[in-house]
Amino acid sequence: MEKTHPITADARTINTVFGTFAVSTKNDPSMAHHLENGTYNQWSDILLVSRLVNSKSIFLDIGAHIGTFLVPIARIAQKAHAFEPVPHTRDFLIKNISLNNLSNVTVHPFGLGKENDVFSVDICTTDGGSNSLLKQKGVTMVEVKKLDDIVSAADVIKIDVEGMEPFVFMGAKKLLHNSRPIIFCEVNDKQLIKHGSSPKELEEILDSFGYSLYVPLEEDILGASPSLSFLTAVMNPNILTESAKYGCTVNILCIPTGSQNPFRTRPTWYTIAFLLQKLLLEKLRRFWYFVLKALRLRKWQS
Repeated sequence: MEKTHPITADARTINTVFGTFAVSTKNDPSMAHHLENGTYNQWSDILLVSRLVNSKSIFLDIGAHIGTFLVPIARIAQKAHAFEPVPHTRDFLIKNISLNNLSNVTVHPFGLGKENDVFSVDICTTDGGSNSLLKQKGVTMVEVKKLDDIVSAADVIKIDVEGMEPFVFMGAKKLLHNSRPIIFCEVNDKQLIKHGSSPKELEEILDSFGYSLYVPLEEDILGASPSLSFLTAVMNPNILTESAKYGCTVNILCIPTGSQNPFRTRPTWYTIAFLLQKLLLEKLRRFWYFVLKALRLRKWQS
């Protein structure tokens, strides 16, 4: 395993239901907050992917961050590959693999793309999981390689690389064609656009490899996905303007067309109705939160 640098003094080690994790409160305050408060924000995604992995599976975590997704899935899989290009993040990833006594994980210290290259790291100061790679010179430069040159087989892939997903898939043509892995993929419209791509291009690439796209709705129910452009626009209408500060993040499950789907599925119209209802309820919750906050403030001032 790759040699690491000493873990920083701001690190905390936290026990969770999915494993024990060291996390930086300085570089990763958002993740540290979630872990410390028991709000393991990936729990539903982990439970979903865990149903697709068994003791014979090869699992790829592309954009592994500090390993909060990797660790519980690697415990089930026969072999796991973790890709994390950011040095200080990778130190925590390697530490957490050790803390959880995993011997079946290979850590790859580089990013993935459509060709071998060098990128700079765009650091997100509030959430280490949102660090991204940019094609420009910067303080921290990292290698980017083609997945086809590294791994020849996979059963399940989780990918969260902040807008570089289309380029990773273009560098994995042989793997996707030969292994036909199930893919759990993040779609972040703002980050895709930032990298010169789009939800539409991502969908076209996945379609060209023969994948059907689904949106996880409930524990064992998937909804057939509408077009990714429509899906992200519905979830984040401001993306159509320049006023959107943050992108819409939607997770999709990509299953090779014709393969067995282990989940119950619903049609596209059901997916749209479900997500609109969820969005409306969230907006109502926020509205009443601010109304009650304003009333309390007014009462206190009087």
